[in-house]
This record gives sequence, structure tokens and C-alpha cells, in this order.
Amino acid sequence: MAAGKSRGQSGLQNGDHHQSNTSSRGWFSKSMCGDTTQIKRLSTSVIAALVLIIFGVYAWSLAVEQELATSTPPLEAMNALKLPYDVPPAARELIDKIKEATRIAMASGGVDTEDISKEELETWHSRNPCRSRTGLMEMYEKRKYARKVPLNPVWQEVLQEYTKLHRTCTRKRVILVSTKNLIPSYTCEPFPGSTWTLDADQFPLPPENKTDLDPWKEDKEYLGFIDQIGIAMSQGKDLTSSFPPTSAEHSVRAVDRWGWQPAARFYCRNQQEFFSKVPWVYFTGCIYTLPKLFLAPTFRPTMEALFPDRLASTWILRSLVLPSDAVWDRIRRIDRTYLQDADRRIGIQVRYKDGKEMYARMNDLVNERITDCVLRNNILPNVSQVSWEKNSDQGEELMEYNDPTESTKVLKVFIASLFLGLKDHLSKMYVQSPTLTGETVGFVQISQGQSQHWSREEDMQALTEIILLSFSDQLLVTPVSTFGGLAEAYGGLTPWYIEYRENYLGPSCQRAQTVDVCNQFTYKKFACPREPDIHNKRFSDVVAYIKDCLAIDHPQGIQVISDFVS
Repeated sequence: MAAGKSRGQSGLQNGDHHQSNTSSRGWFSKSMCGDTTQIKRLSTSVIAALVLIIFGVYAWSLAVEQELATSTPPLEAMNALKLPYDVPPAARELIDKIKEATRIAMASGGVDTEDISKEELETWHSRNPCRSRTGLMEMYEKRKYARKVPLNPVWQEVLQEYTKLHRTCTRKRVILVSTKNLIPSYTCEPFPGSTWTLDADQFPLPPENKTDLDPWKEDKEYLGFIDQIGIAMSQGKDLTSSFPPTSAEHSVRAVDRWGWQPAARFYCRNQQEFFSKVPWVYFTGCIYTLPKLFLAPTFRPTMEALFPDRLASTWILRSLVLPSDAVWDRIRRIDRTYLQDADRRIGIQVRYKDGKEMYARMNDLVNERITDCVLRNNILPNVSQVSWEKNSDQGEELMEYNDPTESTKVLKVFIASLFLGLKDHLSKMYVQSPTLTGETVGFVQISQGQSQHWSREEDMQALTEIILLSFSDQLLVTPVSTFGGLAEAYGGLTPWYIEYRENYLGPSCQRAQTVDVCNQFTYKKFACPREPDIHNKRFSDVVAYIKDCLAIDHPQGIQVISDFVS
């Protein structure tokens, strides 16, 4: 219906909708940060979208579960078609289920994905240009000092198979995103030959302010109902008709009482069994929650198989959240003009979340800490000492000068901030004195709005600066900032956190423990009362690679510790 009408539209919206109609079950998800017409923060919107994309890919293994039991050819026959590399069993199971979902969809009247012609694909690409599809990876390959993220052929295979499914099932609803917001205007369509946009005006969504559509609250009545249903399901009873209808499509709005992220029990095994039977899930969230998918017993085997190095956020961003040509042209123009001649590139993101008042109070302190951090950790070269004396007749004359080592190397520092304080401070330091190594140090900052605004132009500029930061060899970021978090995830960079605590007497910065972003404001223990093997246990005691975020970043958060360090 709505998806069919949306053919030819392009872009990632401020919400991701995941749905499947091949077995009357599926996912319908949306990520909102602010009102329904435009996003409040590009970074939190996009980073929340990472979780929803994974939900959509994995949901197909739930959506075709019953069909697989009776379908032909059997999975054993498909497993004989070995891929040219070692695929973990859980990933192979997901790939096979996606293939089977495609087969079922074609059998029920879907478009035959195998018959799409070269000419049709060329037409699609001409209507949905996206130079960043190849250009983004080329830019990461050009970095001279940052460690390259290893290829992930399993993830690419999953995307390839899902793309076929998406082309086949666009009129049946798959991973779809709303057209109501601004994001379509500055990101690309991710699945060649089809679209993932949904005309939200023609699809019934729960009202944003309708609190009684929120069954995810941690209330005893609702959880008691879930437990009763779970017990019945474990006994083989089909109680689908008993599920709470919260819209015309019996959708379940997956939010907690703050509207930020799913409540604790969403990730429990029995809760996922319940939601695998729900026709629609309308997901609203404003917090990056992907680490919890590695915690959920239902999702963990697939997540580990798809991302053995646990670089899920990096691969999802680089594969699916691509800047449109308008944004990419801006990125490349800035890069060619100011940055591409650099031998080494440093990115620094400085955010004063409380605006001008915080900047006025903390600018000098933050500048001091950043300077100490970059010098102490050899991120920027130190400067030579130059002494001058006053001569009444001839003005100032040089008294003492330490001649630096000659060098032709150029180091460029890209600063993303709403304020010019750091750029002015560092520029003065490196203009007044030469570096001890002889390197030339230059500083680039392309915006200084002093306050945050909400518009398409502001969002395009934000994505531009996030991508430019991600091209760095080394990165310094502000704690508790998903703007910097997106840059580190895109770039596959292990950043340094700038110390923002005003009365803190320790080091001026601290190296992050992972490439992954912090899942802020979260619980630290499992809350699965019907699963005694994990209930009330700390996450890190059950899954060793899930750790508390560093205190410098967010002590109330958790994050995935990746095997990759750059």
C-alpha cells in the first residue's frame, strides 16, 4: 500500500520502520528525537537508527520461523551452497532464512529479484545517485596513520541477500522508514533496485502523545500479563488473539516511560518470544541501545556471527547511512580545499552542551586541558621556546631561539565546535612559535554558530562535520556526545575523551576503551525474572565484552568492547 506508492523516493528518515507481511507477522519501527516534522539532534537520531536496522535484519529470522518448518527446499539443501569463506553457523542461519523469506515472497506474488536487469539497476542508480557509496570507503583507505578496519564479508553477504529480499518485498513492507522528517534530503537509499521510504501519511501510526499506547512501562499489570502469556506459549498454546491491540494493526509501541529506549525486559528471552508473535512493533527511541542486542540471548548469536570483532556500529553506518550527493560534494569540497594536503589529520570535537553560559565559564579550562592532552600524548607536536627583549630604539629583537628540526610534513587539525575558542587558542600557540619537529600545523573550523538550531541546512552541516571528523588519524571527543560518538564509529577510531569535570584533578584526557559508543542512562543488570540463569546478574558477568562506560564519559552507561583498536 504505502510502500508501493513510495517507490522512487529516497533517503533515511528520522525513524526506521521494520515490517514483514509474508507471515502476517513482522516489525514496524520508528526512531524519533523531538517532534514529528524535524529532528532535534541529527547525531542521536542516526545513532538510534543503527539499532533499528539490526532489528529489521534479524526480524526476518522471526518472521519466517513457522514457514521454514514446512517450506521447500529444506534448509539442509540450502546449507549445501557454501559461501567462499567461513561463515559462523548463526550467520548462515540468518542468511538462509533471508533467502527463504525471499522465496516465499516471490511465491506469493512478489517481484522476481533474480529477473532485475542491468538496465533497470542503472535506471535506479540514475534516480538515486550516491557517490559516497564508493567514495566514503576510498577516503578511509587514504588515511595514513589510522588503522584500517578489516573487511567483513559475512555482513556484506547478509546485506546482499537482504537487498534481494527488499526488492522482492517492497510492496509487502520490509525495512521501511518514514517520509515525514528531514533525513531523506541528505542521505542515500541503501538497497539498490528498491526504496525503503514509507509514506507515513498513508500508514496508521500511533499518536506521539498517546500515553495509553505505551505497554512497555514497567508496571506490574502489564508485566504480569506478559508473564501469563509467556507461560501459556511455553506450553504450546497460541494466544495471539490475546495480545493487546494498541492500533488498527495491533501494533505494540516499543518505548519505556521516558520514550528514550526499550524497558529492561524487552531484551529478555521470554519477552522476545512474546514479541515474535506481535504483528507490528512501532519503535520509538532517542538513545543508542545497540550494546543491549549483544546482551539479549535471542540476538547475541546472530550479532556475534555478523560482527565477530564487534564493530557493528561502524559497519552499519558505512554500509547504510550514507551522505547524499549534496552532502558528499560539501564534504569533498572542504576536504580538497583545506585538508587533503595533510600528512596527518587530527579531529577535535568540542561541545558545550549548556551553550554560551557553559562556554564562558569553561572555555579557558577546556582549552588548557586539550592543549595538555595533545602535547602529553604526542597527538600534536610541542613548540620551540622563543625569547624576545625590548629594545627602545629598534623595538623587539630576538634573544634566544631553539632551531627546530627541518621537516616538510603538514599536520591539519579539524575542529568541530559551535565556538571559536579552541581554534583561536591553538592557532595563536602555533603561529607564535615553531614546532620542535618542524611540522607545519594548520587548523580548520567551518562553523561557529554559538547555538544549536533545527533545519535541513543545520542537519546537512552536522553530517558533513561528523564525516570529516571520521577521516582523522586520531580523534578527541567530548564526553556524553553522540556527535563525537558517530564520528568515532564511522571512522573506526578509538578516541580520547576530553576531561570536562570542572574540579577534577586527574589527567586532562583519557583514551577510550573501545570504538563503540556509550549506551547512556541505562541499567547494569538483567531484569528477567522468568530466566533465573541471568536474572539480577550484572551484564559484564554474563557477557564479558560488555563493560561499564568509563567514568570520564558516562558512569551510568554500558558499551561493547571491540577487538579492534585504532
